[in-house]
Amino acid sequence: MNLLKYILVLSVAFMQSELYSAPAVNAPICEDLPDLDAPQPYPIIGWNEFDLGNDNGLEADGELSFTLISMVDRNNVAIGLDKDPQAATHYGTIDFAFYFIHNSTGSNIVRVYENGVNQGTLVSTPNSIDGYTFSIKRTNGVVEYYMNDVLEFTSTINSTSHLYYDNACKQKTAVSVFEARQIKLCVPGPPDASTIKVNSAYVNNKVRLRWMTTDMTMWEHAMKVGYTIERITVAVNGTYLSKNERAASYVVLASGYLPKSQTEMEAATSNPNEGTLAHQLMGDQNTEDSIMGVGAGEQSLAKAVQQKKMRDMRYFASHVLAEKSFEMACAMGMAYEDDTIDPNKQYAYIITLTEPLN
Repeated sequence: MNLLKYILVLSVAFMQSELYSAPAVNAPICEDLPDLDAPQPYPIIGWNEFDLGNDNGLEADGELSFTLISMVDRNNVAIGLDKDPQAATHYGTIDFAFYFIHNSTGSNIVRVYENGVNQGTLVSTPNSIDGYTFSIKRTNGVVEYYMNDVLEFTSTINSTSHLYYDNACKQKTAVSVFEARQIKLCVPGPPDASTIKVNSAYVNNKVRLRWMTTDMTMWEHAMKVGYTIERITVAVNGTYLSKNERAASYVVLASGYLPKSQTEMEAATSNPNEGTLAHQLMGDQNTEDSIMGVGAGEQSLAKAVQQKKMRDMRYFASHVLAEKSFEMACAMGMAYEDDTIDPNKQYAYIITLTEPLN
């Protein structure tokens, strides 16, 4: 059983408190599509296509994603999803698309176009947007547009058709260059039985993270190895960082993050008895290892059932106690407060087990 990473994007600009929940996700199955690289052997006038490849498309839920590498001189390029990519070589026939413009003044513009209809401008800047990531996701018929992993636009068009990768380009000068890499078309993989659910809140210039495992065995393993808490800066003062800048901002906030001492648990609640109980629950060694370590000849069915009930009770009771207060959740190793943030920045948090559950 492999542990997936769950990323939580939290906006803390303008000193506002916001709450998000990171949904459980499945390991995706992806197709790598051809990179876009202009100049191509196309005439400078009219609309054409880059190599479309031969993708399987999205029958239901899925995602198209790519990274913008470079725009040089004048370009008009659309990249997106379409039910009939062979219908035409024009952006006006693509069902859901990002539309990129690098104009004569050097400005970089990103818009959303759906079947030739401009749905709004996401970016208009004289600054470089090289390294920006883009994705179009469809979930239960709802199409969403993401830039640098942040939701920017939700389509009002319900989508149920089989969608394929499509693009259109208009090379306006002989030296026009447009490059996009890491183009992928992904569909959800088989479900993972174990996940980590995460909530967050921005309180008093700090980010509070609160999580729980949805699987008892994973929770027991976490009590031994702890959690690792990572952070990436996504944007500064409303300007998204490039891929390299985001990578450079990466920091490990905690590793092997475990429950605290009994004294700290008792101090985290107005009722010290609850802290004592929490410490006993988190430190109980009657876990899967001790149960599975008993030989088949020594393990009675009644004893196995009783031990399973004890494990269930520990798991349930510990989560009830953790809900008493944020301080109690921190003491029990199921919450964390980040007081090293900048209120003008936007972050992504990653919560994983310090050692995977195999």
